[in-house]
Amino acid sequence: MLATDAYVVALRVVHIATGVIWVGSLFVVVVFVQPSAAVLGAAGAPFMSELRRRRFVDVVFIDAVFTVVAGAFLYWHDWHLHPTFGDWMGSSFGTWLTVGALLAISGLVVAGAVTRPTIGRLVSLGKQVAESGGTPPPETAERIGSLQRRLVVAERVSFSLVLLAVVAMASARYL
Repeated sequence: MLATDAYVVALRVVHIATGVIWVGSLFVVVVFVQPSAAVLGAAGAPFMSELRRRRFVDVVFIDAVFTVVAGAFLYWHDWHLHPTFGDWMGSSFGTWLTVGALLAISGLVVAGAVTRPTIGRLVSLGKQVAESGGTPPPETAERIGSLQRRLVVAERVSFSLVLLAVVAMASARYL
């Protein structure tokens, strides 16, 4: 017999499964895709364009939203098992889940406010360069390089935040 309601179990499965996909996707991008694309330079552009065409970033972002929304419902549920919010925050479990939640939400904010718009700008510049049929002018090449550096930093920050969120949440019960 389960010690909790079926909807809580379902939310935990959604939260954990989508969280694994989110963190795993960021891991692959930060550790493998970005460094490989950097080494390949212009030769890596078709691969990155194909990822964009397949909406990789959008799918991972939507997955991250599902992770946070399911987590918010679980947080609300667990918080209401305590008499007051102060009691919840006074528990080690509540404190560490709160830390994890804030880290995950911060990672999502970085993805939504920096990563996605930066990729959109890069795609737009890439189309302009392709339509012009040649090498980009120096100012466009400089802008592309600046956006690529910004993207690398944003994805590393986002990955670090969600990885720390996983550590905080996975160990909350034991701290």
